[in-house]
Amino acid sequence: MIFPILFTFFLLLSSSNAAVQDFCVADLAAPEGPAGFSCKKPASVKVNDFVFSGLGIAGNTSNIIKAAVTPAFAAQFPGVNGLGISIARLDLAVGGVVPFHTHPGASEVLVVVEGTICAGFVASDNTPYLQTLEKGDIMVFPQGLLHFQVNGGEASALAFASFGSASPGLQILDFALFKNDLATELIAQTTFLDAAQIKKLKGVLGGLIRVQGAQLQKHIDATLGSGNLREAVRLPPGEDINEWLAVNTVDFFNQVNILYGTLTEFCTPVNCPTMSAGPKYEYRWADGVNIKKPIEVSAPKYVEYLMDWIENQLDEESIFPQRLGAPFPANFQDVVKTIFKRLFRVYAHIYHSHFQKIVSLKEEAHLNTCFKHFVLFTWEFHLIDKGELAPLQDLVESILQPK
Repeated sequence: MIFPILFTFFLLLSSSNAAVQDFCVADLAAPEGPAGFSCKKPASVKVNDFVFSGLGIAGNTSNIIKAAVTPAFAAQFPGVNGLGISIARLDLAVGGVVPFHTHPGASEVLVVVEGTICAGFVASDNTPYLQTLEKGDIMVFPQGLLHFQVNGGEASALAFASFGSASPGLQILDFALFKNDLATELIAQTTFLDAAQIKKLKGVLGGLIRVQGAQLQKHIDATLGSGNLREAVRLPPGEDINEWLAVNTVDFFNQVNILYGTLTEFCTPVNCPTMSAGPKYEYRWADGVNIKKPIEVSAPKYVEYLMDWIENQLDEESIFPQRLGAPFPANFQDVVKTIFKRLFRVYAHIYHSHFQKIVSLKEEAHLNTCFKHFVLFTWEFHLIDKGELAPLQDLVESILQPK
């Protein structure tokens, strides 16, 4: 009889100890560990730590996936730290998608508030579970399993997701595969995908495409992080000028591709019937191969032609060699100059035709920083003739003026 009594006593004692602390509001000034954030001192806890107001605001879906997730995890909502719960808002524009992803630390319950969402997950035995969810429907996604959500209707969709952890974690499959520094050849071997397709996805998602440039890419990231763009564009001591140009060409191609991608629903053949930069400057397309005589096209068509053409140049081994030690062609810098000249035209079009939309999306600071980096780099290596810069002359001169 004594043992059941002792067991009950210790059980009660254990439960009592677990409940001694009512809460553990996250101390966001301290690092997050495997068990979460450390606790704020009780004296510094405020009622606002237990309130989060961000879920009433629609997320910005003007991006490549046409979706936005607004999390209220411990890092954003300190009051849930240690409580084993959290929540997030999911906005999906028409055609929006949250790609295959997983939450390593929690299961998820999704409730649809507006619209229609096609959602599903894949079990560890590769069995798919798929359902079209309407307003009021709920679906659960077990912890750690790959799952996705797609707007399945003709209007915007809204959902809320709750999690069984204050920090459920997130890994997006597409980013894990293509937004990384792994060599294209290695990803091709391990996924059985075509190398050209991998390079395209890396270009869109920001992964490292070139094998030779891995160390230089790290140098770029480090110097950009310092905030000194003038230093970031300079050729590192002892490095090959062509290798430096190649790595940066890929970087700037990715930047412009992503920037323009936020405007695709506004930059249409109807709104932008010609590729222009104000009333004085109009650009026509020719690649010298498929289209030899310059033709007038809409802005979105020009950008489509341009991005495909640049992608083909980057994929061409004889121009942008992938193998370590492979030589660059004699005309390499001429090709690079043409790429940068044409990328400038996209910037010129954005500033002249879509800057107010950029401001409304609150992306003007990002645009201006990207363009400043672009101008400083092209000026450092004389990649664009001064006459080509005329559509944005005042802005370019303000950037080049010594501070």
